Amino acid sequence: TFATLGYYLFFAEMVDRWLTNMAQTTLTEQLQREVSVEQVHLSFPNPKLVISNVAIARQQKLSEGVLLSAKTLQARVLLRNLLAGQIAIDNIFLDAPVIWVEFDEQGHSNLPTFESKEPKEPSKFDASAIVKRLVFPDIRLRNGSIHFAHRQLQLAADIPDLNIAGS
Repeated sequence: TFATLGYYLFFAEMVDRWLTNMAQTTLTEQLQREVSVEQVHLSFPNPKLVISNVAIARQQKLSEGVLLSAKTLQARVLLRNLLAGQIAIDNIFLDAPVIWVEFDEQGHSNLPTFESKEPKEPSKFDASAIVKRLVFPDIRLRNGSIHFAHRQLQLAADIPDLNIAGS
């Protein structure tokens, strides 16, 4: 359609840059560690969000190791639900995700905590209302791996070549 063509000719690149910046900034703030996002792309007329080459630091900096990385994360959004005020994702696909979970000698993990260190003004954004309207019917993971280490228990495990499909 002409609307789709107009979007790609005039707005797509600007929207993708804004989405990429927003995703990287939001994740860095929420996770309180360095996050790298190469690109976020939104495609139409069947809305699909594609996040390319994402990496989340294991501790504070990516140079200290990676907690999670993925070559591609794709989520297809149902337009009819979006127009009705619902966020309905009918398909999530993770390509080559790598997850590294570790516990130190005191039993503290490298997983992020979501507690705010500074008091903030109450948000007008109601996350619980969105979660009630969020649906994930189909999730696929291809060529993933999980690395686990617990120094206190002297335990290590690796799960390579992880492929999962579920709904």
